Amino acid sequence: MKKVIMGLFTFLFCLNLFYCDVFAAGVSIHADAKTVTIGSSFKVTVKANDCYATVFVSAQNGRVSGGAKDVDALGNATATFTITPNKVGVCSVSISGTYASYSGTTQDIPYSQTIKVNVINKSSASPSSKPSSSVEDLRSQENTLVSLEISEGKLQPSFQEKTTQYTIKLPADQSQIHIQAKAKDAKASVEGTGEKSVKAGKNTFVVQCTAENGSVRNYTLLVYVDEKPLIFTTFQNQQLGIVRNLEDVNGPQGFNKTTTQINDADVIAWTNEQLKLTVCYMQDENDQKNFYVVNEGKVLYMYKEAFIDERRFVIIPVDKEMEQREGLQWGKVKIEENEYDGWTYQNDEMKNYVQLYLMNEKGEKNIYLYEMTEHQLQKYAELSDDSQMNPFVIISMILGIGFIMMTGLYIQLKRK
Repeated sequence: MKKVIMGLFTFLFCLNLFYCDVFAAGVSIHADAKTVTIGSSFKVTVKANDCYATVFVSAQNGRVSGGAKDVDALGNATATFTITPNKVGVCSVSISGTYASYSGTTQDIPYSQTIKVNVINKSSASPSSKPSSSVEDLRSQENTLVSLEISEGKLQPSFQEKTTQYTIKLPADQSQIHIQAKAKDAKASVEGTGEKSVKAGKNTFVVQCTAENGSVRNYTLLVYVDEKPLIFTTFQNQQLGIVRNLEDVNGPQGFNKTTTQINDADVIAWTNEQLKLTVCYMQDENDQKNFYVVNEGKVLYMYKEAFIDERRFVIIPVDKEMEQREGLQWGKVKIEENEYDGWTYQNDEMKNYVQLYLMNEKGEKNIYLYEMTEHQLQKYAELSDDSQMNPFVIISMILGIGFIMMTGLYIQLKRK
């Protein structure tokens, strides 16, 4: 009995290894038939496992319907192509490209695979059918390039007609690249050449060579433009550079994309009309990227948000003079596991209270009082731009003076 149980556990362990291998990141190809008759077509399905992949398909002795595609294991996990054989024999279908795994390393990994499908006469497939002779397709199937050139940078690796993927690195100030290519066969056609605009980061271009018989070979150019900033400004004795690659960057909630000027240059920005704030995405000298509030081309402060008592606020920096307030100590305060700049009370009886200087969603700047035990936030006092005294304080002082005067008058009358 023990041997049976041990054998069962061993079988399940091996089965688990098998499934782990099946679902490893990569790209696979499958044809819906092993043999087809001349004049008919078959379908090829490309599937992505745990990755995002670019797919280029070519066929020897066949015509491919459909160009380059992408497959994504998180979305459209498969791509299907239709292959029409040219003549009796063997039709070879090849896929190539790169994929990036969702687990483990995310580095682009090149791949290529080939499957073969037998192509037979109709008479061979059905004995009862009438004999027929196939007409050999004499069109050229040559779909390689004899040259591939670029106006800027250098191809890595050097061009070879059978190599279908290249990397080019360009400096930060490069905005265009010109691609030239020539087919090995004069009857083949070439697409994807000419002047191309490039932006900071990764740019992908595909040069397609199509043979006379319709078979296609794709050459992929991965152009990487240096992302270092070209426009700089100063803030708190350090340089901030305007981030150029904003492909995956969205502005803060409630902000709309626009442009502003930094050092007389137009740059991408985001504006919130309600808050009357404009922000730009910048990186500091340590390559840390953040949004910064700008006004008339100058950086005012780093944009920071606080979510307190189920409300969203913008944290407003205070000047040195405002930091010093009677009975309060300026420094770091902790609220719901987050640290902010604010004030704590020097009186132990107020140890559960802190104050913060915030802007609410209406664009109003106020000092807020936060109570630690009940987790409640309320407006403490509005700051006046003309530095006038708070009306509540004025009324309190008037009432206090009146009370003192009435008390003095009462004492004098009583003595008389």
